[in-house]
Amino acid sequence: MHSDRDGASAFVFDMMEPERPKVDQAVLGFLKSEALHPADFTIREDGVVRLNPELVRRVAGLASGEQMKAHGTA
Repeated sequence: MHSDRDGASAFVFDMMEPERPKVDQAVLGFLKSEALHPADFTIREDGVVRLNPELVRRVAGLASGEQMKAHGTA
């Protein structure tokens, strides 16, 4: 069980746990099948690295199930 930290609801994290293996498989399948390029990332002035908006949409789409089916994880 997760405990509250920084005002975040621990319950939400607990609810995600059963789906984590499916999402992990989908993300790993995506990374195995896609070539990432420097343009896929943005480095902020404070050194934080972020995905560019297009890649964010593609990765977020993994949770929709379409990408999971394509990678054989659904």
